[in-house]
Amino acid sequence: MKLSTSKRVINTRLPLCLLIAVVGLSACGQSEDEEEIIVRPVRTVVVNDDVTAHLKTFSGVSRSTQESRLSFKVSGTVNRVPAKVGDRIEAGTVIASLDASTYDLQLQQAQATVEQSMAASRNARAAYQRTRALYANNNASLGDLDSSRANSDSVAAQLRAARKSLQLAELNLSYTKLTVDVDCVVDSISVSVNENVSTNTDVARVNCSDELEIEIAVPESVIGDLANGKTAKIKFDTIADVDFSGRVIEVGVGASGLGSTFPVTILVDDNDSPSIRPGLAASVSFENNSDSKSDYLLPLSAVVQGAEGAFVYVVKPLTDNEMETEGTIDKKTVSLGELQIGGIEVVAGLLTGDRVVVAGVSFVRQGMLVSF
Repeated sequence: MKLSTSKRVINTRLPLCLLIAVVGLSACGQSEDEEEIIVRPVRTVVVNDDVTAHLKTFSGVSRSTQESRLSFKVSGTVNRVPAKVGDRIEAGTVIASLDASTYDLQLQQAQATVEQSMAASRNARAAYQRTRALYANNNASLGDLDSSRANSDSVAAQLRAARKSLQLAELNLSYTKLTVDVDCVVDSISVSVNENVSTNTDVARVNCSDELEIEIAVPESVIGDLANGKTAKIKFDTIADVDFSGRVIEVGVGASGLGSTFPVTILVDDNDSPSIRPGLAASVSFENNSDSKSDYLLPLSAVVQGAEGAFVYVVKPLTDNEMETEGTIDKKTVSLGELQIGGIEVVAGLLTGDRVVVAGVSFVRQGMLVSF
């Protein structure tokens, strides 16, 4: 009886062990399936001559080399504005005029004062001549002679002052007409008929030259590389896929603005193009004089600022095959330069041919497998 009981116990435990073994094998199979490697896609750029920062680029606006803002030298009410924006006007053409009635009356008053002074001067001179004759014949005293001469000199001085007032009145009357001395193109007009204007109020802006120039603000780290005659490449935002040439004609010797920038003026050489005109936004680029080949221009999205400084993520392809589309992430510390229109300069830490992650940066880590 005891032997048979023992056999029944053994037979009962055997299926349980088999069940545990089967479940264990199943669990191991599930664990292997869950360890599937995830390849995260990223977007990259290869550091080469296409993204190097051999060009220093600055923004500016085109303008005429002889751009003038015109204003009246006297105040008054505008009564005519014969010129229109875009008109080509010849020297002496009236752009705008003021009501001249007040200045015409002042001119007439000055003319009358001159005539009055001339009559007084003639009388004083004649009286002096008579007194001299009387004094010569001992019929007038020396005091009479001195008084007559002083009166003649005083009236003569009043005549000269009256003539100066007349010249001033003539000038003020002429100032009621706003003209230019050379041929120009009207760029803008800021007044209307019946509008009261004061002296030095902008009335019109004219461009009196077909040559164009661009003024840019250059930081102190670059100003030393620029000098008169240095060539530049110019791009206008409204003229796609066309490059224009230019050269530096003025370099500021003093910093302006809060950012310690220096004004630099570039003359546009291609003035015969009908597409360019004053007021266009432009980008001016200069060749970098530095012989360093470690300066690269990367999008801002590629650079990460960490506790130890700036760094980027570089993808190392798994194989040397040019068709390879997978690689591992390698973190590289970089040194940054200046912020440019196309991105940020990287002056150290990268080599030509490095594949830098520019999209998906926040999702990658050192050693991660990615596709590009």
